Amino acid sequence: MAFWKPGRAKSSRSAKICSDRCERQTPAVFGSLAASLRSIAAASFVIATCCVGCGATCDRDKGDAVRFEGGATDVAAGVYETSPWQGPYLNFPAGRTYRLIHALGSRPRLVVPYLSFDRSPVPAPGEPHSDQNSNTAVGTGNQAIIEAVTDDHIDVRNDTCSDIFLRVVASDPENAVTMTDAAAP
Repeated sequence: MAFWKPGRAKSSRSAKICSDRCERQTPAVFGSLAASLRSIAAASFVIATCCVGCGATCDRDKGDAVRFEGGATDVAAGVYETSPWQGPYLNFPAGRTYRLIHALGSRPRLVVPYLSFDRSPVPAPGEPHSDQNSNTAVGTGNQAIIEAVTDDHIDVRNDTCSDIFLRVVASDPENAVTMTDAAAP
């Protein structure tokens, strides 16, 4: 039997031999490959199912909310923040719930949690960014769950197993005190 070489046309006989051989081998090769893939998928499913709940988990039930009366409220602007951008942010360990007393006098329309791995993640105005600063980002998912927003407080919970730092900004611009309101008798 002649071997096929690139650039040469195959004879119909060699093409038929190859075709017959491929037809005979293909089901066996792909059949065993498919069986192997099914076995791997089944084993992966069993491992994933059995391991749900395996290993150490953290205690995310820390009891009552920790009351925080600090921060700054600018009633005229209708803005409350637990700290300025440069911090210090609140220590926010796994499972902690903060009750933030905001003193806005109305229910904030907007509450934004910021998270960081550093207590002071953003440099002060005029200072360059350094290795001491780790940056900050808006909290998402269960990193900072807003559990309550009322006329006098906001409850925020860390529902993860990570110890992080928290800054919250809340605002109610519609109920901000304007200069005209403040001057009225």
